[in-house]
Amino acid sequence: MQICNMPAGKYFLGDPCYFFSDKSHDEWLHFLAVNDYYDSEGAGFLAGTNLKTCVFPTRYGDGKYTDDYGRQYGVDSGLIGLIPYLDGSDIPSYVHVVEFEKDFECFNDNGYLNFGDIAIDTVQDVDVYDDYDDYEYNSDNYDDDGVLYDEP
Repeated sequence: MQICNMPAGKYFLGDPCYFFSDKSHDEWLHFLAVNDYYDSEGAGFLAGTNLKTCVFPTRYGDGKYTDDYGRQYGVDSGLIGLIPYLDGSDIPSYVHVVEFEKDFECFNDNGYLNFGDIAIDTVQDVDVYDDYDDYEYNSDNYDDDGVLYDEP
């Protein structure tokens, strides 16, 4: 298991796809490529910046997951991660703003995601959405390593 070292600061914690909902699909794919999201280390940078991110795949894809503080995270891309907080940004539903006063470590232990002192169990603690109408966004599009399958 590799460790992703992150600098102290304020972050959005949740599914990064929600930050790209008003942008083109190409920008979302570029984010995934730049952040090498399928890598077990999970570290990357926002394109064109030195702002570090850390993104991990969930064990079983989409659903709602709960951290050890009782906060819920909605997942539609099979990913949960930290995105640097930018002042004035809207906060999407099921995404939380978290702040770390000192540098911290993140890691993915076979679906047990750890972001500093925040742990999210994506192995046992899944509440799968019942309202999927579109196969394209279903977790079946991702393999166990979070790699996007070819579209059916």
